[in-house]
Amino acid sequence: MSESAVARFGLALTTLLFGAISVIWHDSDLWKHAHQIGGPLAAVLAWACAALLCVGGLILLVGRNALGSVVLGIGGTLLTLSCIADIAPGPFSFPNYIDFFELAAIVCGAAAVYAPYDANAARATMLRRASLVGFGICNISYAAAQVVFFKYTASLIPSWIPGASFWTALTTLAFALAAVAMLIDRLAALALRLLATMVALFALLVWVPQLLAAPTLPNWSEFMLTWVIAAAAWTLAAARPAPAA
Repeated sequence: MSESAVARFGLALTTLLFGAISVIWHDSDLWKHAHQIGGPLAAVLAWACAALLCVGGLILLVGRNALGSVVLGIGGTLLTLSCIADIAPGPFSFPNYIDFFELAAIVCGAAAVYAPYDANAARATMLRRASLVGFGICNISYAAAQVVFFKYTASLIPSWIPGASFWTALTTLAFALAAVAMLIDRLAALALRLLATMVALFALLVWVPQLLAAPTLPNWSEFMLTWVIAAAAWTLAAARPAPAA
């Protein structure tokens, strides 16, 4: 199995499980953003997003990559746009944007999966580039979030790992450097693979202990979303075309 196929499998599985969590627990982030809209549309949007994530993930798992990426991209786009209901009341408050950029990773990953199947070569290249730039912008947000919430991020690191502030600063710098690599498209594939490894380690070393201590919905949601971001990074790295000879 090729690296791109394994990466697609990871994206499919993580988004499927993230959607499943939203189906099981109706107070998840997905429902929280939808409820901000209010009215009967809120429940419709929440169920639609959860269904599209689950169905898109399942279609990818059975190998229908073009169709699966489209379904997943639509679900991810709707879910990301639902965050606007949180952003609108305070458009100059950075914390209101954090969920938007975390969820946008789904859209970037789906776009990277679909690009090779677009019959129009120019459009496929543009889509690959857009997914890379989009994910680069997401990583600027991740770095900024760790700066703004530096103490909170450091507090998540288990006590048996020394130098919590050092690791927080290092991962913040790593997010920023990865973003630059993606935005200028230099060593982007390497940056994405290193980023995927770092985020996966964060899920294992930070969120697994959090889940063992308190298996609450917020922790489960963060755990799965962390894996989604790692899978998206790996998918983007594996989907990039080889450099021209």
